[in-house]
Amino acid sequence: MKDLLEISCGLDVHKEKIVACILTGPLGKPTRSEIREFSTLIPDMIALRNWIVSKNCHHVAMESTGIYWMPIYEILEDAFLVVPEPVWYFLLYFPDEAMHQW
Repeated sequence: MKDLLEISCGLDVHKEKIVACILTGPLGKPTRSEIREFSTLIPDMIALRNWIVSKNCHHVAMESTGIYWMPIYEILEDAFLVVPEPVWYFLLYFPDEAMHQW
């Protein structure tokens, strides 16, 4: 897959936790990943937003089942341009345990 961004964040949203992965690195070079877990309580979702902002990341993609994405969307939308789009077709190519790194 061709690199498009030097920094991006992927979120794998569950009922009680959010797994976030920020990938960084120059285009065409190996990336570094930093993975953190946050709860779905409001203070942790705010900490998630602050962590993403502190990494100077402006591109966030979120994978979620059902309605679990809605509160996270509301927390993130004041810091980012958030466009809720289905990305399930892209995730079919990755194993579940590495889904948050896509």
